[in-house]
Amino acid sequence: MSNQRKKGSTPIDVDMIDGIDKNIHEPSRLKILAHLFALEHTDFTYLKNLTDFSWGRLSSHLDKLEEAGYVHLEKKLVRKIKNGKETPKTFISLTEKGKKAFEHYRNSMKQLFS
Repeated sequence: MSNQRKKGSTPIDVDMIDGIDKNIHEPSRLKILAHLFALEHTDFTYLKNLTDFSWGRLSSHLDKLEEAGYVHLEKKLVRKIKNGKETPKTFISLTEKGKKAFEHYRNSMKQLFS
């Protein structure tokens, strides 16, 4: 066994790994944030369909992202066109803190692997 680097490989700043935001780095939350970053805002059902998560899985990860201050959840009553009844709907958007954290995460990943 050799302690030499592979030819052509560049060293990774492993100290950067300790600073990675674990709220974002978790794959399910990363997927949610990536969709929200592209969409700005959406409703719970649409995000559930995009991520292909169960209701509970999506809700659990959104709770963690909301606790971190990265997403804002807002429940509203929305009138259905078909029958005129109001039904509750949850809307999700990235907060400014969430946008900055996601951008920082993306830049950190680029820097780590460049």
